[in-house]
Amino acid sequence: MKRVENLQFVIDNFINWKKQGLSIGEISQKTGISKSTIYRHLDVIAESNNCTRDELLSISETKNDVQNDQNSISEKWDNIISELDKLISEISKEEDRND
Repeated sequence: MKRVENLQFVIDNFINWKKQGLSIGEISQKTGISKSTIYRHLDVIAESNNCTRDELLSISETKNDVQNDQNSISEKWDNIISELDKLISEISKEEDRND
């Protein structure tokens, strides 16, 4: 694919890739277009997708924020379960001693 065709490919697919959580670096690797070239063309990409440059850049940040929140909740939940397991074990040991 020629460089101009690659750039058009990026313009056409940028939003979908960002929604999938791809970074500009990953898009660069996927397309063979340098990160700096992608950054230089963000205004064109934004205009082609009827949004602003900032909106383009925030797409993956929002997805990453949600993913980070989900990971944090999952870790907290795992800690709660672990603490409950310990308490149940301690209660069981205490009951065995009292029998």
